[in-house]
Amino acid sequence: MVSSVRRPVLAVVLIAAAVPLGCGKGPTLHPVAGIVLLDGVPLEGASVGFSPEGPGGLPASAQTTADGTFRLGTWIPAAGKVGTGASAGDYVVMIEKVDAPPVETFSSDDPRYGKVPPPAPKISYIVPQSYGVRETTPLRATVRSGRNAFTFELDSKKP
Repeated sequence: MVSSVRRPVLAVVLIAAAVPLGCGKGPTLHPVAGIVLLDGVPLEGASVGFSPEGPGGLPASAQTTADGTFRLGTWIPAAGKVGTGASAGDYVVMIEKVDAPPVETFSSDDPRYGKVPPPAPKISYIVPQSYGVRETTPLRATVRSGRNAFTFELDSKKP
């Protein structure tokens, strides 16, 4: 089973929900699309997060499709919905994809129930972890007024 663990990307979206925007419907968003390639091959099912480099911006996120493409969305708290695109500015870009097996659970009639925690699933990173952490990702993007397109070429051998 392939699953995406979205800790950094989810954290970015949750932070956005807490950012007050004041009156109005929120910032101007500009269309942002792109493609993620891993070793030159389009990457399906990756989480893509854009985290503002400076104060005042809103994070944006997306999931890649079968052909590796994505379209960013931004949670607009004042509007109570996700808007298409991202606000203009500089961003740190985080991309991650993991393979995580189903978590084992114990039923109440199992002798281990309540005595030992279920074993943690072994997560394997399809995309190296460094791309999914704000402090270690080398990926950056600048969103400008109008349409924006980005290609992120990832290397599976990067530490």
